[in-house]
Amino acid sequence: MVLLIIPRSSFKSDYFQKDNGGLVKIGIHIEPHVGYSYEDIVVLAEAADKADFYRFTVSDHFFGHPKGTENQCYEAWTAIALLVPQTTQIMLGTQVTSQSYRNPALLAKIVANLDNASNGRIDLGIGAGWKKAEYDAYGYEFPSAKTRILQLREALQILDLLWTEDRPSFDGQFYTIKDVRFLPKPVQKPRVPIWVAISY
Repeated sequence: MVLLIIPRSSFKSDYFQKDNGGLVKIGIHIEPHVGYSYEDIVVLAEAADKADFYRFTVSDHFFGHPKGTENQCYEAWTAIALLVPQTTQIMLGTQVTSQSYRNPALLAKIVANLDNASNGRIDLGIGAGWKKAEYDAYGYEFPSAKTRILQLREALQILDLLWTEDRPSFDGQFYTIKDVRFLPKPVQKPRVPIWVAISY
């Protein structure tokens, strides 16, 4: 899949060409922390949906560059939830969710609920998290890269368990679930698609 990153200052109608049905799946990705209004996000998502793009994603940030201009910034999963009824066929998701910002059991619930609401049009981009300024500002602990990667591994295990098993339990070093009642399961089987992001 190819992601087109659309700068807020320069989005035009020629970004929205029809997919030729080939093997390449083209998605649209935006960064809400650069100051998109909710109306901007809806216009882009609706246009991408009508133009048969495969996927529309938003980044999971709370603000832009710490020393840059302060802009409004919509929380990623709230924005996706608001786009579900505005679109009909495009996949919706994050590129990427920081595993540290939401307990993995809560994230599993958010994603499963939206997969049901959208009739199977949600996928999850997830990573270990990196933006220390956001962690500090919002009061999240910012452990070492090694620890964040180990947390991501446990988060992925919990997501899979909750989406595929009945009453799962997990006792990890960082995260724990116990005999969880978890309905609804995602529409997509065996699970919502997961994209794991890495950087080096």
